[in-house]
Amino acid sequence: MRSLVAVLGALSLMAVATLAAESVYITVAYCPTDFTGKGAIVKVDPTSGSWTVQGTFDWPEEIFGCPIEYDPTVTFDHSTGNIYLDFTDDFGLIIVVSLKTSKVIRVVQPKDPFFVGFVNMAFDSKSSSLIGLAPHVEESGYCSDGCFQIGVLSTITGGYLGLSDVPFKAMMDDSHYLDSTNNIFWVQGSYDLRPTRCGPSDSDLCLLAIDSKNGKLINATYSPDFTVYKYAHSTSATGQIFSWVNGFDQVCKDPYNDFAFATVTLPAASASLSQCISHNTTVDMDEWIASFNADDSLMATGSGNTETGVPQLLVFNTTLGKAQVNSQLPGLAQALKAAEGMFVIWSVDFF
Repeated sequence: MRSLVAVLGALSLMAVATLAAESVYITVAYCPTDFTGKGAIVKVDPTSGSWTVQGTFDWPEEIFGCPIEYDPTVTFDHSTGNIYLDFTDDFGLIIVVSLKTSKVIRVVQPKDPFFVGFVNMAFDSKSSSLIGLAPHVEESGYCSDGCFQIGVLSTITGGYLGLSDVPFKAMMDDSHYLDSTNNIFWVQGSYDLRPTRCGPSDSDLCLLAIDSKNGKLINATYSPDFTVYKYAHSTSATGQIFSWVNGFDQVCKDPYNDFAFATVTLPAASASLSQCISHNTTVDMDEWIASFNADDSLMATGSGNTETGVPQLLVFNTTLGKAQVNSQLPGLAQALKAAEGMFVIWSVDFF
């Protein structure tokens, strides 16, 4: 038994060492001049907040001028270290950036003229495709005034396959979970277009379970008490997943923002509070630009405020709810030679 404990102990130490090696990588867009644009991959120590510019790159010519006002939909493939950015301003143009090389490695132009880009999406490594929800309209029926369609876009050919219309008029952007084992795409939506709505009023959030193979809506469950901004990497056998949420204001009683960490039970559309964030931490904006590390002990979120030019990167200890890094990334704008000292963070990923 002692030998087994020793082996388990060694494996545990190895796992800790592996997890400790994770860093936060931020994908940055900035403007060397008022009319030109570049990107950068910046590596940040999740304990100290110290940063290193891994590399800079030019955006493809389709991203015209200074890119700071663009707002792409983003997903990250942990197996390859590739970031997928979907530019809805450019009719769903996909740009793939490698964290490993700090370069644009692929540009994908969707071939369907009616595809305008995903508002949320996940990468399916088996098919090298993106699956997500895109705004959609039909000539008649409930979708005649706009709804969403779940579809699949090949990152190799640009071919798009619409699976099915989803009878909701509003969706959470950049917040979803793809359960590849059970083939379910989970996302919160509102403005139910069905005759019998899942909630009392149009604006009520419902947690949707969508079949990721045929696109059919499996169920929609009323979920008014919490809003998920980032799901962790995997679920338990009972469908529970650690999440970064807004809610629990009656418990957390934060005068500035009602953010917390919770365990969401997906089949029941319920959430149990794990930890409120500390009251001395303010999340400025773009809380959906976030990610968890491998064991969910850390969560990073960040953005750049295009109005003030002040960036923010937060790294939370999820057990304590405290920010162990709360940084404006001093000196980064100067290192990038960004015009007027402004840049925006488009993606925050542990890798």
